[in-house]
Order: sequence, then C-alpha cells, then structure tokens
Amino acid sequence: LAHVATTAASDLSESVNAVDVVFGDAAGKIHAFGKTAAESAGLSQASFNQLVTPIGAMLQNVGFGADDAADASINLGQRAADMASVFNVDVSEALDAIQAGLRGEADPLERFGVGLTDAAVRAHAVELGLAAAQAAADKLASDILLLDVSEQLVITDVFLLASAPNDRQVKAVVDEVEDRLREQGAK
Repeated sequence: LAHVATTAASDLSESVNAVDVVFGDAAGKIHAFGKTAAESAGLSQASFNQLVTPIGAMLQNVGFGADDAADASINLGQRAADMASVFNVDVSEALDAIQAGLRGEADPLERFGVGLTDAAVRAHAVELGLAAAQAAADKLASDILLLDVSEQLVITDVFLLASAPNDRQVKAVVDEVEDRLREQGAK
C-alpha cells in the first residue's frame, strides 16, 4: 500500500511539473480544474494533467497563447470525458482520438460519431477567410488577397494579405479582422 501511495504521489508531482512547464503562467487554470477533475471528468488530478499536457503543447505549437491553450485543453478534456462516458471507453482513448483530429486524422474520431472531413475543415477555413477579407475591406484596406495554402502548410488553410496607407490604418484593419474572427468563434 505504501508503494502505491508513493507512486501516486510521484505521478502527481511529475504531472504538476509538466503542466507548469507547458502552460507557464496559465498553469493555475489547469491545476484548479485538475483538482476537481474526479468530479467533473472522472479522472484523478494526475491523470487529467497527463492527458491535457500534450494537447496544450500541441496547441501552443500551432500558435495558441498559453491562456487560450489552457482553456482549450480543459474544454477538450471535458469533451473527452463525455465521449468516453457515452461510448464506454477510457478517457485516454477519447482524448487520443481528439488529438488525432487536431493533427488532421479523421478516422479515430469517427468511432465516436464525429465526422471530420477535409472538405468541411476547408469550407470553414474559407468561410473565416472571407469574413476576414470583408472586415479588411470594411476598414478600407486595399489589395486584398486571400490565398489557399492548405496544400503547402499544416498549421493553416488560408492567408489574408491586405494593404493600408499608414500604421494607424493597418492597426484599424488588424483590429477589425481580429474582432470579426472572434465573432465567428475563431481564436
């Protein structure tokens, strides 16, 4: 029994350190949720930490800030717990499927009834790109160009290029594009 307790304490300590390294200043969000993970997600704090740490790292590698990565990791951890409950599998299996989806692999998610097709992802990216282009036009940007880079890059599907005559106008365009994309649910 003492060995089991020592191992559990060591696992928790290692998982807390991993969360601190990956999430930095936003680690407190993960720690706070992890303490209640047994009730809300059916996981021990150590298990929750071990599951969300790779997701947080992956999200930050594709451009999420630490705070947004922490929020998204908690949300995805909760979704994985829900999927695991509905489909009577271990939470780690469901979270593995979510991670695969984030990498662009649709098959693992299909077993949980989630249809993630390349066409749907691209259509959503184009929709967001068009909203961003319209926002730029609304702030009088010129030379607006929306490029499909989905074949060349893994981290994004479209680039929006636009011009403005001065720094103040560029800032107005950027602010409007960011606001419009947030309204559309993009981060």
